[in-house]
Amino acid sequence: MSKFTTVTTTGPVRWARVFEENRDLHGYQGQAEVTEGEYSILQILSQEEYQKLVNANSQKRPKQKLLLNEQLIGIQFTRPHKVQLSDGTVITKAGGQPVVKHPDGTAWDFEEDGTIGNDSVCEVKSLISRGKTHDGETYHRTSLMEVTVLEHVVFEPEEEAA
Repeated sequence: MSKFTTVTTTGPVRWARVFEENRDLHGYQGQAEVTEGEYSILQILSQEEYQKLVNANSQKRPKQKLLLNEQLIGIQFTRPHKVQLSDGTVITKAGGQPVVKHPDGTAWDFEEDGTIGNDSVCEVKSLISRGKTHDGETYHRTSLMEVTVLEHVVFEPEEEAA
Protein backbone atom coordinates (compact mmCIF):
# COMPACT_ATOMS: atom_id res chain seq x y z
CA MET A 1 0.00 0.00 0.00
CA SER A 2 1.42 3.34 -1.02
CA LYS A 3 1.09 6.64 0.73
CA PHE A 4 1.62 9.94 -1.05
CA THR A 5 2.48 13.37 0.31
CA THR A 6 3.24 16.58 -1.56
CA VAL A 7 5.76 19.07 -0.27
CA THR A 8 6.49 22.53 -1.65
CA THR A 9 9.84 24.17 -0.88
CA THR A 10 10.96 27.68 -1.79
CA GLY A 11 14.44 28.91 -2.55
CA PRO A 12 16.92 29.86 -5.26
CA VAL A 13 17.71 27.23 -7.86
CA ARG A 14 20.68 26.23 -9.97
CA TRP A 15 21.16 24.13 -13.10
CA ALA A 16 17.45 23.95 -13.93
CA ARG A 17 16.93 21.31 -16.59
CA VAL A 18 13.16 21.11 -16.40
CA PHE A 19 12.14 21.34 -20.04
CA GLU A 20 12.06 18.62 -22.65
CA GLU A 21 14.40 20.78 -24.75
CA ASN A 22 17.12 20.91 -22.09
CA ARG A 23 16.64 17.70 -20.08
CA ASP A 24 19.70 15.72 -19.07
CA LEU A 25 19.92 12.81 -21.52
CA HIS A 26 22.67 10.98 -19.62
CA GLY A 27 22.50 11.66 -15.87
CA TYR A 28 25.12 10.60 -13.37
CA GLN A 29 27.20 7.80 -14.93
CA GLY A 30 24.59 7.33 -17.67
CA GLN A 31 21.79 6.28 -15.32
CA ALA A 32 19.22 8.51 -17.08
CA GLU A 33 19.77 6.88 -20.48
CA VAL A 34 17.38 4.03 -19.62
CA THR A 35 14.56 6.56 -19.01
CA GLU A 36 15.40 8.62 -22.13
CA GLY A 37 16.74 11.36 -19.89
CA GLU A 38 15.69 13.11 -16.72
CA TYR A 39 14.58 16.52 -15.55
CA SER A 40 16.54 17.99 -12.66
CA ILE A 41 16.87 21.11 -10.57
CA LEU A 42 19.10 21.92 -7.61
CA GLN A 43 17.37 24.05 -4.98
CA ILE A 44 19.16 25.88 -2.18
CA LEU A 45 17.09 25.54 0.99
CA SER A 46 17.14 27.09 4.41
CA GLN A 47 17.03 24.73 7.39
CA GLU A 48 13.30 25.47 7.73
CA GLU A 49 12.56 24.61 4.09
CA TYR A 50 14.66 21.42 4.29
CA GLN A 51 12.76 20.42 7.42
CA LYS A 52 9.56 20.26 5.33
CA LEU A 53 11.11 17.37 3.38
CA VAL A 54 12.35 15.66 6.54
CA ASN A 55 8.90 15.95 8.17
CA ALA A 56 7.32 14.28 5.13
CA ASN A 57 9.81 11.38 5.38
CA SER A 58 11.65 12.27 2.18
CA GLN A 59 14.93 10.41 1.84
CA LYS A 60 16.53 13.34 -0.01
CA ARG A 61 19.88 14.25 1.51
CA PRO A 62 21.93 17.42 0.98
CA LYS A 63 24.60 17.45 -1.69
CA GLN A 64 27.75 17.49 0.45
CA LYS A 65 29.78 19.50 -2.06
CA LEU A 66 27.01 22.07 -2.21
CA LEU A 67 26.51 22.78 1.48
CA LEU A 68 27.11 26.49 1.32
CA ASN A 69 27.21 26.89 5.07
CA GLU A 70 25.32 25.53 8.03
CA GLN A 71 22.27 27.61 7.12
CA LEU A 72 21.75 26.64 3.48
CA ILE A 73 21.35 23.16 1.98
CA GLY A 74 21.48 22.07 -1.66
CA ILE A 75 18.91 19.42 -2.69
CA GLN A 76 18.75 17.86 -6.17
CA PHE A 77 15.23 17.06 -7.36
CA THR A 78 14.79 14.79 -10.39
CA ARG A 79 12.07 13.27 -12.56
CA PRO A 80 12.57 10.61 -15.24
CA HIS A 81 11.43 11.37 -18.79
CA LYS A 82 9.96 7.89 -19.30
CA VAL A 83 8.94 5.33 -16.68
CA GLN A 84 8.40 1.85 -17.99
CA LEU A 85 7.55 -1.41 -16.22
CA SER A 86 9.41 -4.63 -17.01
CA ASP A 87 6.47 -5.74 -19.19
CA GLY A 88 6.86 -2.61 -21.36
CA THR A 89 3.91 -0.68 -19.93
CA VAL A 90 4.67 3.05 -19.77
CA ILE A 91 3.45 4.89 -16.67
CA THR A 92 2.76 8.36 -18.04
CA LYS A 93 1.93 9.96 -14.68
CA ALA A 94 5.34 9.01 -13.25
CA GLY A 95 7.47 10.60 -15.97
CA GLY A 96 7.68 13.43 -18.43
CA GLN A 97 8.37 17.11 -18.09
CA PRO A 98 7.31 18.60 -14.76
CA VAL A 99 4.79 21.42 -14.79
CA VAL A 100 6.64 24.75 -15.06
CA LYS A 101 4.65 27.91 -14.50
CA HIS A 102 4.58 31.60 -13.64
CA PRO A 103 3.38 32.80 -10.20
CA ASP A 104 -0.08 33.50 -11.65
CA GLY A 105 -0.40 29.84 -12.68
CA THR A 106 0.06 30.34 -16.41
CA ALA A 107 2.33 27.87 -18.17
CA TRP A 108 5.99 28.76 -18.68
CA ASP A 109 6.84 28.64 -22.38
CA PHE A 110 10.40 27.50 -23.12
CA GLU A 111 10.52 29.30 -26.47
CA GLU A 112 8.94 32.54 -25.26
CA ASP A 113 10.09 32.75 -21.62
CA GLY A 114 13.46 31.02 -21.98
CA THR A 115 15.29 28.77 -19.58
CA ILE A 116 15.51 29.33 -15.85
CA GLY A 117 18.83 30.94 -14.89
CA ASN A 118 20.86 30.26 -11.76
CA ASP A 119 19.62 32.07 -8.64
CA SER A 120 16.04 32.31 -9.91
CA VAL A 121 13.75 31.87 -6.89
CA CYS A 122 11.30 29.01 -7.34
CA GLU A 123 8.76 26.93 -5.52
CA VAL A 124 9.47 23.25 -6.13
CA LYS A 125 6.62 20.83 -5.55
CA SER A 126 7.61 17.22 -4.91
CA LEU A 127 5.61 14.04 -4.53
CA ILE A 128 6.87 11.80 -1.75
CA SER A 129 5.68 8.23 -2.03
CA ARG A 130 6.16 5.50 0.54
CA GLY A 131 5.21 1.88 0.26
CA LYS A 132 6.39 -1.68 -0.05
CA THR A 133 7.70 -3.51 -3.09
CA HIS A 134 6.38 -6.92 -4.12
CA ASP A 135 9.32 -8.36 -2.12
CA GLY A 136 8.14 -6.56 1.03
CA GLU A 137 10.93 -3.98 0.96
CA THR A 138 10.00 -0.48 2.08
CA TYR A 139 10.70 2.32 -0.38
CA HIS A 140 10.63 6.13 -0.25
CA ARG A 141 10.73 8.20 -3.43
CA THR A 142 10.81 11.94 -3.87
CA SER A 143 9.82 13.02 -7.40
CA LEU A 144 9.89 16.47 -8.96
CA MET A 145 6.35 17.44 -9.95
CA GLU A 146 6.11 21.18 -10.47
CA VAL A 147 8.25 24.34 -10.59
CA THR A 148 6.80 27.82 -10.09
CA VAL A 149 9.22 30.58 -11.06
CA LEU A 150 8.73 33.38 -8.51
CA GLU A 151 11.74 35.56 -9.43
CA HIS A 152 13.27 34.87 -12.83
CA VAL A 153 16.95 35.39 -13.53
CA VAL A 154 17.75 35.26 -17.24
CA PHE A 155 19.98 32.34 -18.18
CA GLU A 156 23.40 33.52 -19.31
CA PRO A 157 25.36 30.84 -21.15
CA GLU A 158 29.02 30.62 -20.15
CA GLU A 159 31.55 32.02 -22.58
CA GLU A 160 33.59 29.31 -24.25
CA ALA A 161 37.32 29.44 -23.56
CA ALA A 162 39.30 30.84 -26.48
